[in-house]
Amino acid sequence: MKKILVSTCACLAITTLAVAEYKIEPIVTKSYTKSNSSMENYSTTGIRVSKELVDALSLRLGFEYSDDAEYKGSNNTTDISRYVLDAVYDFKNNSKLTPYIFAGGGYERVNNKMNNFDSQTIWNGGLGLSYSLTDTVSLFTEGRYTHKVETEDKDKTIGFGISMKFGGEKPAPIQIQEPVKVEQKEIVKQPEPKQPIAPLDGDRDGVIDGLDKCPQTPKGLAVDNDGCALKFNFQVNFDFDQENIKPEYMAKVEEFAIVMQENPLLNAIIEGHTDSIGTEKYNNELSTNRANAVRNALIKKGIDANRLKAIGMGESQPVAENKTKDGRAQNRRVEANTDIK
Repeated sequence: MKKILVSTCACLAITTLAVAEYKIEPIVTKSYTKSNSSMENYSTTGIRVSKELVDALSLRLGFEYSDDAEYKGSNNTTDISRYVLDAVYDFKNNSKLTPYIFAGGGYERVNNKMNNFDSQTIWNGGLGLSYSLTDTVSLFTEGRYTHKVETEDKDKTIGFGISMKFGGEKPAPIQIQEPVKVEQKEIVKQPEPKQPIAPLDGDRDGVIDGLDKCPQTPKGLAVDNDGCALKFNFQVNFDFDQENIKPEYMAKVEEFAIVMQENPLLNAIIEGHTDSIGTEKYNNELSTNRANAVRNALIKKGIDANRLKAIGMGESQPVAENKTKDGRAQNRRVEANTDIK
């Protein structure tokens, strides 16, 4: 057990230096030996650390330990320590199940040599299947074939474990459009004896009728340089496969509620969006649930429900590439656009 603890600490120290996505994976295995092997079937516990090199391809360092593995036809036992470096390729798709393959090699240390069974170089390869519980936690199972170079033993192994992901993509920062400041037009007085003539501004929004493209704007409504009502936009991002508003975005929801309270002639269309992972039907439902989550939060802030409409756009309107993690994070969003009732 001391060896396991030392290896665990070493793996954790390595991961603190990583800046890309990486995983820590505790694992238990059961190895089945051939009839001519010196060893009985044996179990191991271990831990692995992997770091993503490019999208879908990772490098994985692993340590496994067996305590008192039994020799065939004898009461003798030995401890086995195994160190392996593998290349891992994930077949990423739109479901929570992700198959993967791996291959690599390493060294197996035996502390009690018997019947020419001793420490030696090993090669291994296999395939596995991972199931995502959340964005960062997955369960996995895998099958492995191990070839021991000197004794030519060929073990077949099945393993189970849990994978915990760290680092990687971060939510994109939220930007709020600033209202456009309306420049006041200077009234030029005519010299006497003529009376001063002020430009006409029928709706009194600060933009003269000759330049006003929206001449019937209600009194008191903020307008742009063309005399039309400002559109206040905001955006809230969501975690993968989640519809709950994260606490850090509640301040943005409250700020938008204040804008609507100060401009009672505005209504809002709340649009929900997703990335491309998942079926079209599922993403349409998920985007609608996200839009309703923001709408309900605004209602709790005192906005009349009749002024708010929630719609789900699914994956149909991405703002970034769905091929990258950062792009998918930006596409998991809710946008709200306002206009005059």
